[in-house]
Order: sequence, then structure tokens, then C-alpha cells
Amino acid sequence: MRKLLIVAISLFISFSAIGQITLEKTYSTTSTDVITYSLYPIDKYMYYSEVVGYALYDSRDNSLKIYGLDHSLKSTNTISVPTGYQMYYFMQPSKYLYNDNDKVEFTAIFKKTDEYKYITQVQDQDGNSLIQLNGYVSLTNYIADNKFMMRATYMESVNKDDVYKEEIYLLGGTVPTGISLLKSSSTENPYPNPSSSTINIPYELSGGNVAILNIYNSNGQIIETKKIDSYFNEIQLDVSNYKSGIYMYEYNGITNRFIVK
Repeated sequence: MRKLLIVAISLFISFSAIGQITLEKTYSTTSTDVITYSLYPIDKYMYYSEVVGYALYDSRDNSLKIYGLDHSLKSTNTISVPTGYQMYYFMQPSKYLYNDNDKVEFTAIFKKTDEYKYITQVQDQDGNSLIQLNGYVSLTNYIADNKFMMRATYMESVNKDDVYKEEIYLLGGTVPTGISLLKSSSTENPYPNPSSSTINIPYELSGGNVAILNIYNSNGQIIETKKIDSYFNEIQLDVSNYKSGIYMYEYNGITNRFIVK
């Protein structure tokens, strides 16, 4: 009995040491409206690269607070909203993707007040626009020929016209050694996109392999997971219960986006 007790205590200590989870920081607000605040990890380069801090966006006054990895406040900034527009989506904060300076850049989509017209910008934390695209544009970052690239997909259904086009941009950030191993976005796009019912997501897996497909909302939270295998080359996703907005999916480091309208 004593021997069993000693073993049980040893196992408890072992599991406690392995499974310990410690709260580092609580970000809170006095607002009762939970959607006014959004906390985003700041990627060093692009999705799934090293996180270098946190960005806290407040939709009430379009303020942006930048925190370090130690959760200390580094700066408080104001997002520059074009005249006659309002912030529609804030996403993808990063530091060295668009250039080599020390400022945080992010994607912002603005909607014209009382009208279905959009502007998509990449801004830095000081409110300077690095690029402005007219319309609701999905921006996908990837690496090609050891260079940071950006694919701009104009969402014609959201923009209320029949124009569909894609543009490829070369970005100013420097790709360091080793990060080229990151996979780019899938070359096959989900369809129909946007959708309010179902979306087909193409994928590629070699013979006999399986993977987990993660679906993320605009806050970077996993909202659904699907198991995929090499016996098929796409999966149909039911989005009828999703809220309108931009979503991202990922499997084996490959990412892409779709829109629910």
C-alpha cells in the first residue's frame, strides 16, 4: 500500500510539472460590448512566423495599442480612417513583412458610410498608408524566389460589380535565412467565394497522408477543424451558420482565405 502511495504521489508531481499552465497577462476593458476590442498577435513576418508582440485594436475610437512580448505598452496610436469611411476589418499585424523598419503594419478594410464601397489599405502604426486598393480586396502573403510577395484578390461579389482580377506585388521586407521553408498560400482558391451557404476548399496531400484543416475567424481563433486525406482533393465546408466576414484556413502550413457574406 505504501509503495502504491509513493508511486501515485510521484505520478501526481510528474503530471503537475508537465501540465502546468500559468496566466501571463489579462487584457481587459471597461466596455460591456465585447466586439469593441480585438487582440492580435503581431507576426514578425507573416502568418505562423515568430510572434513579436501584441496589437490591441479599439473600434470605438480606432486606437491601436502596441505591446511587447513582456506585455508592456510600447505605443498608443490612431488608425487613419479615410474621410467618409468607417473601419470594417482590422487584421494581419506584422513587423518586417512590408519593409525593414521597426514599425507595425496591418491590413485595414474601410466601408463607405451607408454605401457598398470599400477601400483596402496596408497602414503602419503611425497612420501612413503603404498601399491603397479601391474595393474589398483579400491580401495573401507568401514567399517566392526568396522574396516576400502579396496576392491581391478583388472580391467582385462584395464590391457589387462584375470585375474580377488579381494583382501580384513585391514587398519590401527582407526574407531571412530559414524562413523560406514557410509554405505559401494554396495555389487553388476556395469556391464559390464569397458564399453564404457552402464553400469548397481544394487541397493537396500525397498518397496515404492525412492532415487537420483549421478554420480561423478574423481574430485568429480556431472555430472549426476538419480531417482531410489524400483520397480526395477538396472538402466542402458548411458556412451557413458563420457570421459575415473574412475567414482563414490552414493545413500543413498552407493558408488561404474565404469570405462569408
